[in-house]
Amino acid sequence: MKDKKRIAVIFTGGTIGSRTADGVIDLDPDAPELLLTVCRNRYSDLRDVSFSVYRPIDVLSENMTPYEFGKIADLTQNTEKSLSPLQKELNVLTKQIAVLAFSIGLLFFLIATFVV
Repeated sequence: MKDKKRIAVIFTGGTIGSRTADGVIDLDPDAPELLLTVCRNRYSDLRDVSFSVYRPIDVLSENMTPYEFGKIADLTQNTEKSLSPLQKELNVLTKQIAVLAFSIGLLFFLIATFVV
């Protein structure tokens, strides 16, 4: 029997966890499950995948504080212990991309605050 593929998905709110209603973007508790359903329906390869879903926080990106970053870091450290070497490489890559995106946002904030 073939091993079932597993993907760990960490939802933190943000754009993917949001919906627009009456011109307002806000968190939607059903959005993560809807996203997984849409992916499974659209990509037949994902129908045989087991998703481990984690939701350590539910906050819009612009409202993130060090507390929320700490919760995400704690979760990724705990889940990383059970990952294969390839999964660890992909986990590190996604962390680096997230840090890059956060750093760019911080740079623009500083420029807008102190230069403009």
